[in-house]
Amino acid sequence: QAVVFQEYPKVWKAYVELSQYGYALMTGSGACLFIASESHQEANTIYQQVSQSYEAYCVEGLDIHPLFHMISKLGSRQAVKTLDFDSSMR
Repeated sequence: QAVVFQEYPKVWKAYVELSQYGYALMTGSGACLFIASESHQEANTIYQQVSQSYEAYCVEGLDIHPLFHMISKLGSRQAVKTLDFDSSMR
């Protein structure tokens, strides 16, 4: 995070502003900032404030990644084959 904040002051500013509502986090890739909330109402309140200054989304998290179900059903080898990129993209 420190590198992103140093290179992109606007991200630091957004992080500081989002931190007013709780414990703000950054995705592993640094593509976005997020905050967890206890209820839809709380999330919507935060969204209403943040979306005035930033592109924002109010979403519900997943307990289990959707690919987990695919791997469970197909087995890991078949799932990888199913998800393989088009060979022309390589």
